[in-house]
Amino acid sequence: KPHNPMINAGAILVCSLLKSLIKPEMTLAEKFDFTMNYFERLAGGENLGFNNAVFLSEREAADRNYALGFYMREHNCYPDKSNLREIMDFYFQ
Repeated sequence: KPHNPMINAGAILVCSLLKSLIKPEMTLAEKFDFTMNYFERLAGGENLGFNNAVFLSEREAADRNYALGFYMREHNCYPDKSNLREIMDFYFQ
């Protein structure tokens, strides 16, 4: 299991944990907003941006990251009932 959140595999795994632990009743969009608001508070109230063009570009050219995601799923790294597509979208955002 990846232990370093500063590399892709570790960051994907952290996203899966955040996605599963942040208020399970929230939608993926609500979890994204919740996470962004939390990170903005950690950054001292600074505005953190989101670039949709970069998100779409990353998602379209993500073969290596999807391979890491599938590999980790095969080795049961994710919480139960995790949705890989949602994990990857959360990671790309």
